[in-house]
Amino acid sequence: MSPVIEMKPNGVEKKTIVEPDDFLERFMEKPQKVLAKAFNYHKGLSCPYHQHIPIQFLYASEGVMKVTTVTGLWVIPNHPAVWIPSNTLHKIEAVGVLAMRNAYFKPDFFPNSLPNVALYLSPLY
Repeated sequence: MSPVIEMKPNGVEKKTIVEPDDFLERFMEKPQKVLAKAFNYHKGLSCPYHQHIPIQFLYASEGVMKVTTVTGLWVIPNHPAVWIPSNTLHKIEAVGVLAMRNAYFKPDFFPNSLPNVALYLSPLY
């Protein structure tokens, strides 16, 4: 398992155990259709270019993130969201301290899939 990241946003210490790199492969082997994950990143952390089979719906509950794909770059403040379709090459960067929330969906969860680009969605309140 990856190391524990310690953060102190708003003066409160948080510890997050980062999932092993294969957690999405293990999700694809299970019968469940949706997986929710919360990740807390320190300033400047970067998740390099990658792609995965599950569709990713992500938003920052705290902080700002940059999401880059081959079709664009989005700077996402807290609460708006990004929809990343299955097998879309993308990277995520924490501009400051970032509390990122994710829902991963198996591609067959949505019968009529969205276009094969990342989409910026309105704020989640």
